[in-house]
Amino acid sequence: MEHNQVGTVCSPALQWVTDQLTQGVLVLDEAQVCYLNAPLREWLASLGIPIGPGHSRADFISALSEPDSQGNVQLSLAGAPNLCLTARMGEQAGQQVLLMALPQAAARQGWADPMLAAAPVGLLLVDDGGHILQANPAIETMFGYEAGSLTGQLIEVLLPERYRNGHAGMRTMYSVQPEARRMGVGRELFGRRADGSEFPLEIGLAPVQTPSGQGVLASVVDISERRKIEHSFRDLVQAAPYGVLVVSQEGRIRFLNHLVAQAFGYRADELVGQPVEVLIPERHAAGHPPLRTAYSRAPRHHRMGMGRDLMGRHRDGSEFPVEIGLAPLVWDGQQMVMAVVTDISARKRVENSLRQANAHLEQFTYVASHDLRSPLHGIGDLAEWMHEDLQSAAYDKLGNNLERIRTRVARMERVIDDLLAYARAGKASTELELVDVQALLDSILEMSPLPEGFALERDIRVGPFPAARTPLETVLRNLISNAVKHHDRAQGQLRLRVTEEDAFCRFSLSDDGPGIPEASLERIFMLFQTASASSRQGAGIGLAITRRLVESHGGRIEVHTGGAGEGRGAEFRFWWPRFQQRMQTGGAL
Repeated sequence: MEHNQVGTVCSPALQWVTDQLTQGVLVLDEAQVCYLNAPLREWLASLGIPIGPGHSRADFISALSEPDSQGNVQLSLAGAPNLCLTARMGEQAGQQVLLMALPQAAARQGWADPMLAAAPVGLLLVDDGGHILQANPAIETMFGYEAGSLTGQLIEVLLPERYRNGHAGMRTMYSVQPEARRMGVGRELFGRRADGSEFPLEIGLAPVQTPSGQGVLASVVDISERRKIEHSFRDLVQAAPYGVLVVSQEGRIRFLNHLVAQAFGYRADELVGQPVEVLIPERHAAGHPPLRTAYSRAPRHHRMGMGRDLMGRHRDGSEFPVEIGLAPLVWDGQQMVMAVVTDISARKRVENSLRQANAHLEQFTYVASHDLRSPLHGIGDLAEWMHEDLQSAAYDKLGNNLERIRTRVARMERVIDDLLAYARAGKASTELELVDVQALLDSILEMSPLPEGFALERDIRVGPFPAARTPLETVLRNLISNAVKHHDRAQGQLRLRVTEEDAFCRFSLSDDGPGIPEASLERIFMLFQTASASSRQGAGIGLAITRRLVESHGGRIEVHTGGAGEGRGAEFRFWWPRFQQRMQTGGAL
């Protein structure tokens, strides 16, 4: 078919109209090219593709997709295999009519600005239809294309296939509100090389005016090396013998190693993206964001919470002591905070055990040297006297001395039993249950009612909390019994006040008894000691056991005197943990 047969498809008037368009017009039938308007012919000539009416359809088009719901098709040219065009297709009289936007032919001559052409960063100029108008040498090298081969292709050719279908919609959204910004903030972006391999990249977008209208200038950076360094850093942190958290300035966990996740009872993927406050006891969580803000204003290397006991919150709600070191860190181009977290449960337990062991050893030494040695000396003296009585035949004295020996042996047995009870009190109970203080007091007073003339006033301001019920009940029973036993009047008033104080319940039991001499305030907690050193009728073991029970369960106890006025009254205060504390058996986190 001759070239002048164009008129058989398009009248001279219609041909003149289509030649004035900036888009290309192509008419095909099942076998051949029927018509091309002037802009399309000129654009093909600039690419070195001499196609005209009468040429075989197969010689011109290597692939033509089915129309989508909007009537758009994708076509590839046989003479430019890397070039993909988008066209709107219609049909008339058995022929296919395609209207397509044409990339700028002039762009094939090279990058317009020599300075941009020499830029070490990849630069792409893309028109509003998504066609690449210009690609600088850095882009061509980065993606593995020959010089000039990207010109005219859709930008999607540089994307992995799994992202191509949705990208056209993103281009449309950007054209509605074009602005200079980073592309895909918060997501990992990948490019696709000519050989099909993929690599991570960063892309910056900026709207520009092109000869054909609105376009986009994209700067592209290959971040493969940076990603390798980050992965090496991740591997190093995962292998570290301590817990590491990376937290954004917004307080979100961006990265953590398995030791942190394990210590707090989570999987690592469950914590990524969560606010760091999920790892902080609830009573402190609300006040933590202002501390983060203050640190972000002046980031530095330092230990967190100097002079304070820091606690972490396990997934099950229990708490454990931690040490935390902070350091500023640039991660993924953003300022963040790296926190080194160490579980110091084992260390705290050893420290407390050593402290208590030293105090208990000192008391045991005192008991061994006084309360046990004295009966032994007495027994030795009585045996010597009995030997003399036997030699002098003074048999009437033997029975009396034997009875005195029996009395001293019984006393030693009581001392040994008290020592065993004291030793058992130093072992913390691990059986916790929800304890209601009101109900606990009811149980104590039911089993050991107050004598007539005594009353107990209650001021309970705590709800049920997890605790070892039996040790706590023993402590309260001992203190109430002690207040009644040492009262010097037939009538007495006791007052128990229980409040929340940080991680503890604060118990305060006061009475209006005779009070305690200042010199005896510390001695009363020692084994076999009472308020009066000469008063030996009591065992002197109850308050010693009470203190040991409180301390072995993570609390502390103290006594004050004179609170009832005129030097009368005593007040025992003790603090009992109101949150479950994890008992670690291993080393530090």
